[in-house]
Amino acid sequence: MGSAAAPLECVATLRGHIERRVWHVAWSPTGRTLASCAADRAIRLWASSRADGGEWSCLAILEDGHQRTVRRIAWAPCGTLLASASFDATAMIWKCEDGVFDCLASLEGQPREEERERERERERERERE
Repeated sequence: MGSAAAPLECVATLRGHIERRVWHVAWSPTGRTLASCAADRAIRLWASSRADGGEWSCLAILEDGHQRTVRRIAWAPCGTLLASASFDATAMIWKCEDGVFDCLASLEGQPREEERERERERERERERE
C-alpha cells in the first residue's frame, strides 16, 4: 500500500483563547499566519518569528464582531481577506491592511436559523456533559 507515515510531532501549543474550546484553525495562503476561532467569540491571528516554527505569538485579536461562538474561519486566496461564521447567525468579512484587520461586512442570517442553531449547540453541550 505504501510506506508508513512519519509520526507527527507537536511543535507549538498556542494559548490565548479565554474559552478552552477552539473550533477551527486556518492557515493563510502564504502559510505564515494561522487564524483560530473559539467559543470566546474571538478570532486570533498567530505567527512564528522563526522559519522552523518556534516562538509563536499572537499578532491580533478580532473580538468586536460576533456575539456568540465563532465556528469557522477561512482565508481568501489573496491572503488579505478572512471570513468568519458564528452561531450568532452572522458571517463577517475582515480585511487586513498594514497588519490591521477591519470588518468590511457583516452578513446576517435568518432568525429562525439562528434559533435552530442555538438549540443544536445546547444539544451538543448536553451530549458532552
